[in-house]
Amino acid sequence: MSAATGEILWQTEVFQGRMIEAHGETFILVHGNGDPFGATALDRKTGKVIWSENIRGANSVEFRVAGDLVHMVGSRVVEQGQDDGTTLFVPTRGEVRTVSTDTNRVQWARTLQPLDVDSSLVGNGFLYLPSGDRLLALHGDTGKAAWSIPLPEPEAPTVMVLHDGLLIANFTIPIDGAYPVLGLDAKTGKERWRLKAESTYELIPGPPGAVLANAGSKVVAIDTTVGEVIWSAPMKGAVQIIAGDVVYAGNMEELTAYDVTTGDLFYS
Repeated sequence: MSAATGEILWQTEVFQGRMIEAHGETFILVHGNGDPFGATALDRKTGKVIWSENIRGANSVEFRVAGDLVHMVGSRVVEQGQDDGTTLFVPTRGEVRTVSTDTNRVQWARTLQPLDVDSSLVGNGFLYLPSGDRLLALHGDTGKAAWSIPLPEPEAPTVMVLHDGLLIANFTIPIDGAYPVLGLDAKTGKERWRLKAESTYELIPGPPGAVLANAGSKVVAIDTTVGEVIWSAPMKGAVQIIAGDVVYAGNMEELTAYDVTTGDLFYS
């Protein structure tokens, strides 16, 4: 549709299309709702299908784009009958399939231990994702494993961001009563530091040397060099954006500004 006139320029039928993302001269989106589930690339000017890939048996698919690679991550479950007549849906081996936008062909594909599609992240030439009882880093161009570390428990949801050369990961499963935040070398997986958090964090890359974390009714700033808390401040709502030295936090009713270096209130 033309943004200037509202005129419909083209129309392409895609079954249950969602998660649309512009990439160069294409739109990439997830298609399907159940088997088949996959991703499709459309020409932005004509709506023509450039490529379309299904991950058979997937119950959920997400994609991550990095450069000329589109990484499709698909999870699968199997039905397992119980003695009481009920049925459980148990995670089973998932699949990662990577398409090159240069050739519009699958560059590599791997079947892996159960996957959490929502936790995957790309950057630094790697695809990071929880798989089974490990957090994996795969080389983006080949799918070969670069490194892995154990998860607190299989398929543990993991919050991740890339910042200051680190993969900063927060496990949502407690260990010894705390939720560990790990600063890992993004290329090697070597643990640089570990912080015991009192709750699960939503991580936001901050200025150089710091990452911010939404933690309930407060925001915490973590030093990415040593993994120590720089400041912690109560805030009215979650961090929405960081602009220069100002952190803007808010909810549906109010926007508040704070100093990113100290957590001090600028205005409300």
